[in-house]
Amino acid sequence: MNDLEKYMLRKTILELLLKIDQGGYSHLLIDHEIKAKKFSEKDVALLTEIVYGTIQRKLTLDFYLEHFIHTKKKIQPWVWMLLRMSVYQMVYLDKVPDHAVIHEAVEISKQRGHKGVASFVNGVLRNVQRKGLPDISEIKDDAQRLSIETSHPLWLVENWIEMYGYETTKKICIANLQDKPVSIRIQPMRIEMEDALAKLKEEGYRVRRSRIADQGIVIEQGNILKSPLFKNGFVTIQDQSSMLAGIMLDPKPGMTVLDACSAPGGKATHLAELMENSGKIHAHDLHPNKIKEINKRAEQLQLTIIDAKQVDARN
Repeated sequence: MNDLEKYMLRKTILELLLKIDQGGYSHLLIDHEIKAKKFSEKDVALLTEIVYGTIQRKLTLDFYLEHFIHTKKKIQPWVWMLLRMSVYQMVYLDKVPDHAVIHEAVEISKQRGHKGVASFVNGVLRNVQRKGLPDISEIKDDAQRLSIETSHPLWLVENWIEMYGYETTKKICIANLQDKPVSIRIQPMRIEMEDALAKLKEEGYRVRRSRIADQGIVIEQGNILKSPLFKNGFVTIQDQSSMLAGIMLDPKPGMTVLDACSAPGGKATHLAELMENSGKIHAHDLHPNKIKEINKRAEQLQLTIIDAKQVDARN
């Protein structure tokens, strides 16, 4: 990869993180950028690793950075995000040396900001490299320490400790940091489970049936976005835990169902499949762009009972 390609990859990662931070759907945004910019498979792997890793470790990264930023001056969101993604690479990845991470961050700072911003970014990252990271173990409060260490919101950690105790909560938080394979859901009115499994294996994917959901398939190896089954609406991406919502609701054909916070449509389309595309699903959300995503997913899966509408939260 030449210097320009490295710069463009990191610039794209920064733009993705900013959009996701503003409420965008990570998998949709990443898929769009991959298709638009035609990155190599190696670059795609690095892009997704940095994007998802930076999001996952956000609280930990902010804790590290706050020890190296001693100014009361407001830092622009893009600068803070650039520092986050850079420190993530320096701490959690071995693929790119620190000096290269710092160089690329400074180049982005020059192009997006000015010399002062570039000098600030360079100074912070050089200090991280030279002085090392602050010790999280020195945080005395158990809940706060676990929150920072595993990048979980403090209120959530405190609630879990109250319900399950500290040791169980720690196990939950650590488990949440482990990489989880992508899962998909078949559209059962369009394809049988055994046929889907056979076709995916023929395409070179390593897959297994979900132990949680009857319609679920776990992708252990392979990029499902490239499969004709996904592109043609025979399967859709959905986390196994998300599938449980529809299973627990247990809707029947002919029912009328309200999905009050529906985007991007995973649960609504699952409900439509469980209802055998018979009845009515009112899929509501606040933002018009998110309504488009619901309609797009329903159309891909050939589900017609979903009525997606934007709603005003003030009413």
